[in-house]
Amino acid sequence: MEAARAVAKLGFVPLENMDRFPTDHLPAMIRKTGWEWGGDYYDPAMPLAVEIHFRFWNESLERLAVPTWPNSGAAAVFEPWLGSPWPP
Repeated sequence: MEAARAVAKLGFVPLENMDRFPTDHLPAMIRKTGWEWGGDYYDPAMPLAVEIHFRFWNESLERLAVPTWPNSGAAAVFEPWLGSPWPP
């Protein structure tokens, strides 16, 4: 997938062992920094993660309907990220 290759060029790698969790995205990607989980969900040193979604919503998995809205099939919108243009 082109998006995953672009994120990988920025130094991000997929988290391992995530295939047992059904999701609508590829495994989250992080930069390996040596950071280790210490029990703090708000740790400012926690590396940022990138999720690349291939589907907006899986109603059968989530068991919750999401009403559609205009332009729901539109392509993704890229926003500046940490002051840098995205995609790079």
